[in-house]
Amino acid sequence: MTVIISISRKHRLYIGNNGTKYRAQLEAILKGLHILHTLKWRTRNDIVLQVEDALLASVREWFNFVIDRIPTHEKSQNGRMKNLTRITHLLMADIEEGRKQYATMFWENLNIDYVEIAYREFDQNLTLITKA
Repeated sequence: MTVIISISRKHRLYIGNNGTKYRAQLEAILKGLHILHTLKWRTRNDIVLQVEDALLASVREWFNFVIDRIPTHEKSQNGRMKNLTRITHLLMADIEEGRKQYATMFWENLNIDYVEIAYREFDQNLTLITKA
């Protein structure tokens, strides 16, 4: 089960390299998880909660990847605003790409709102770095 959850967490890496092949595999995994979920009521280690946690970890990893490459502490206000705008555009593009590629798949199989998870995490992190 840990391997399956790990694949959910690393879905960006796999689909980015070979979208057609891995999108079908991710959908099959989610359908299998849905079957397991319906056999077992929501518990502390529920499959849906584990997948949500994996998605949240994936979003955080992506955010940290972006932040590591674009400095947020510029000396000039103009440079800082330019970089924050670049970060925001990258994160919004990621949300849009996630909406197109994954949202329906996660919602139909496990009732997980992919876009909400990504948006909430990005919004929280952007708020923190803009106030810093």
